[in-house]
This record gives sequence, structure tokens and C-alpha cells, in this order.
Amino acid sequence: MMRISILLISFFVQYSSACQTGCECPTKTVAICSSAHFRTIPILLDPRITVLDLSNNQISRLSADDLSVYPNLKRLSLRNNSISHLSSDVFASLNDLEQLDLSSNQILFLPSHVFRNLRNLKRLDLSYNEIELNQDSLTGLAALKTLQLSNNRLSYLPPSIFRPCAVLEELDLSYNQLHAMPASLMANLPTLQRLHLQHNLLPTLETGMFNAQKELEYLDLSSNILSEIQDAAFFGMDNLTVLNMTNNMLSRLPGNAWPLPALRVLDLSANLFVVLETASFDDLPSLRYLNLSYSTNLRTIQMSAFVCLSALNWLSLAHSSLATISSAAFAPFPPLRHLDLSHNQLVSVAPELNIARVPSLLLQNNSWHCDCDLRALNLNSDALCASPDNVKGQPIKALGECILLQGFLAPLLLGITLLILAVIVLILAVRRPSTSTRHRRHPGCSSSSSTSSSSSAYQLGHDSLLPSSVVTYGSKKHKQYAFDQYIPSPCESSNDSAYESPISSFLPPATPAPTYYSLGPNSGKYILTGHVPSTCI
Repeated sequence: MMRISILLISFFVQYSSACQTGCECPTKTVAICSSAHFRTIPILLDPRITVLDLSNNQISRLSADDLSVYPNLKRLSLRNNSISHLSSDVFASLNDLEQLDLSSNQILFLPSHVFRNLRNLKRLDLSYNEIELNQDSLTGLAALKTLQLSNNRLSYLPPSIFRPCAVLEELDLSYNQLHAMPASLMANLPTLQRLHLQHNLLPTLETGMFNAQKELEYLDLSSNILSEIQDAAFFGMDNLTVLNMTNNMLSRLPGNAWPLPALRVLDLSANLFVVLETASFDDLPSLRYLNLSYSTNLRTIQMSAFVCLSALNWLSLAHSSLATISSAAFAPFPPLRHLDLSHNQLVSVAPELNIARVPSLLLQNNSWHCDCDLRALNLNSDALCASPDNVKGQPIKALGECILLQGFLAPLLLGITLLILAVIVLILAVRRPSTSTRHRRHPGCSSSSSTSSSSSAYQLGHDSLLPSSVVTYGSKKHKQYAFDQYIPSPCESSNDSAYESPISSFLPPATPAPTYYSLGPNSGKYILTGHVPSTCI
């Protein structure tokens, strides 16, 4: 009887064109009852409505009777209520329902076969709950194309949970606690086009993990704990166009990881790469966007690391630790429209990279050494020079010709000139001793006395063998010869020196002739001595 009364009331409301208090009814088939403080399902709306929005209310429980009043519903939103329990037949009368939103509730468990009558349901949103799924939780959803299960703390998925969803195109499992996605689980999703797995705990991508996903176009694996990509992990994904693996723990990329002919967008930012090895991105002929920014351990890009990226037009390596980029890193250089090298440790860039041709070029916050080689690139950049001192702090694009760097070159040229002069002086100094040694003079002697003494020594000739005078010693007289009278001056040097005769250097020094000193004027007495004062230098 009560059921009949409710139907009569609904019939009356229908013809009075009224809308229940707290709701808005822009058309006869649409009822917007959001944020109306309802605790139960309102029953005074037009039973022919096809759209019912009950979001942001305080509904805590659903039963089959609550929804049977509106059998024509195609879209039902119960988002952000307080629903914690669903009866197994709660949706039994909603055979035409196409979209169901149960997100942001407090649902802990889905009864088996709870969706068995929703044969036309195409979109189901169960996100932001704490749902535990069983093997039959999704039974009956043969037409389902989009399934939202994000933010549910899911740590395990039954192997055949998705088997009833034979035509599923989009699956969102983000912000859960999943540790694995076995190939057996993914095998039940052959029509999947978009897969969201970000913010889980996946440690590795196994070989053959996505073998069944021939139609997959979008894959988000960001913010996991991925440290390894096994060989051929993406094998067979010929339609994948977007792959996001930012914020993981990848330190290297396998050489054959990318048999992805249709991939256009690849985000590998915020990983642990140290070196980008040769052919790191092989088999990506369609790639246009590549993000490697915030790879704080990345220091080197090897030769041909970006080989064959003939379609690449956007590349970011910003906020890394790059110190070296091989001159043949691209080989050949792709048609880049945007290149971001800012916030690295670069000092110079090889001219062979031809980065000046890139229309959008970001070079800020590096340690650029603005020498002639860098200036020759004609970079149109606001990045500041770090050295040399005379251009430090100046924008690269504001530099003139390389002559501006002469403040650095002048000291170098001066140093080279002084070095050459020093070498010349040293050579001349080494060659002078043979001349100066032969003509040394005692500092106290005049040049004239030395000359006369030296001349007298060479003029003796044969006359030195004849007695030239008689010397009286006491009562005896002795003949004195010219060679006895010759006393070489201590300031004279023999022209027969070791520099003139190679033999003289092996002979002992000559003993000077004895010297006679008079004891007084006209005394006729002399003292004979062989001592010669050694005062010559």
C-alpha cells in the first residue's frame, strides 16, 4: 500500500511540473540535487528523469527500493556522500544506466554480482573509497568502457577480476598500493587504450607484461619505485603514443626497451640516470616530446645517445648535473623547436651540436666560459657568462666579436713574449765565457800596464838566452838572463790559455819566475822569492 502511495505522489508531481525542494530541474528529464543536505534518495521527482545528480549530500545507505522509483536513469551521481554499504540488488531496476559515480564515499566492500543488471553501463567511478575487490565484483559489466579505481589503497587484484570487462578502454588504478601487475592479469584487457598506474609501488616492468595491450595508446607509470625495465617490456605496443615514467628510480635504459613505432611523448624526468648511453632511445622514430629534466645525477650524454630521433622537436634536460654533451650526441641533429639546458653544470657546448639553430633555447644557470668558441656559435640567449672575468655576468647574446676577450688574451701574449726574450738572453749568456775568460784583468790594474807587460813577454824571443846583466850576491857575481828578469804581472793572462790549446787543459799550472826585490836603493842586494800574490780574478 505504501508503495502505491509513493507512485501516486510521483504521478501528481509529474503533471504539476514541480521540482522537489532543494533540487533544480532545468528539463523534465534532468534533476540536479547536489549539496541539498539529503540523507536519503528523494522520491518526489519526475519518475521519467534520466539524469539525477545527488552529489555532495549526506546519504549513507542505498537500497533497491530507493532507486526503483527512477527506472529510466542513464546517469546517476552519488559522489561525495557517506555511503558505506551497498545491498547486492541495489541497482536491480536500473537496466538503462550508462554512467554511475560512487566516488568519494566510504565503501569498503563490493558484494558479488552487485552490478549484474547494469548491462548497459559504460562508465563506473569507484575512486576515493577503500574498496576491497573480489573475483566477482565486476560481474555483469559487459559494456563497461571506463573504470575508475584510483585512491582505494588496493594492494592486490584477483587474477580474473577484469574478465567480465571485455571491452574496457580506460582503467585507472592510480594512487593505490599495487606491487605487481602480472601479465596474466593484463591478458584480460585486450581492448584497453588508456592505463593509469601512477603512484603505486611497482618495482619493475617485466618482459611481456603488456603483450596483450595491442590497442594501448596512453600509459602512466609515474611515481612508482621502478628501478628496472626488462628487455622487451613494451614489446608489441605498436599503438602507444604517450608514456609517462617520471619520478621513478631508473638508473639506466636497456638498449632494446623501445620497440614503440608510434610513441610521440616520453617523460623520464626525475629519475636517477648518471649517463645516457649510446642508442638509449633507439626504435622511436615518431618521438616528438622527450623530458629528461630533474635527473639530478645525470652528468654525461654519450655519442649517439639520441640517434635516429628524426622527429624530435621538444627536449628538456633542465635541472640536472650535466657537465658534458658529446658533440655527436644526436647524429644527426633533429629538427628541435625547443631545447632546455638550463640549471646544469655546462661550461661549453661543442660547435658540432648546432644548438644555435633551435628557436627556443634555454641556457640559464650554467657556468658558461664565454671564449671565442662559444661566441662563434652566435647564441641568442639571456644566459650569463661565468668566465673570463672581463665578461663575467654579461648575457651571452650581448657579447661582441671575440676582440672583447682581449683582456684575457693580452696577459697571455705578454707572458709568451717575455718567455721568448728570456730564452734569447740565456742563449747569449751561454756563448760569452770563451771570450771574457781570456782577457780577465785584475781590478787594480790599468789596461796600459797590462798591455806593456804582455808585450814584453812575447818580445823576448831568442834574446832571453843571453846574459843581460850581472848580479852580485855578497862577494860572488852571477849572470842574470832575460827570462830571470821577466816577472809576469799578476793581472796578465796568457794568451796560451786552455781555450786555445786543448792540451794545456791537462797540464799543471806554470810556476811563475822568481822575483827579485831590492833591499835598498843602489845596495846591489836582492831577495829572491817565488811567491806571486794571487790577486787576479
